[in-house]
Amino acid sequence: MTRLNHSVYNCRYHLVLPTRSRKKKFNDGIYAYFKERIKEIGEHYLLIQISEQNHDRDHVYLFVSMPPSMRVSDAVRIIKCDLNRDMKSKFSFLKIVYFGTDGI
Repeated sequence: MTRLNHSVYNCRYHLVLPTRSRKKKFNDGIYAYFKERIKEIGEHYLLIQISEQNHDRDHVYLFVSMPPSMRVSDAVRIIKCDLNRDMKSKFSFLKIVYFGTDGI
């Protein structure tokens, strides 16, 4: 149970975020960086609480808690936009793998 000023809620969601075109690019090094970044997102966006996470070669599992006033699509957009930008800048080979070019 999470308490805010005028409400108590227990909204938990199991999110599965696949890689683009289900390409098998999640290895242990990329996932370690992903875990660091997901922790920073949880610290920056206090309403989004990520309690568990796991991965496979082509997708990531997240167990997320958020208030009912926040749409799930907004939380997914925040997570994916922040992570996508940071992962492409840290691992430059991802731009070539997914977009076929070294540019944006």
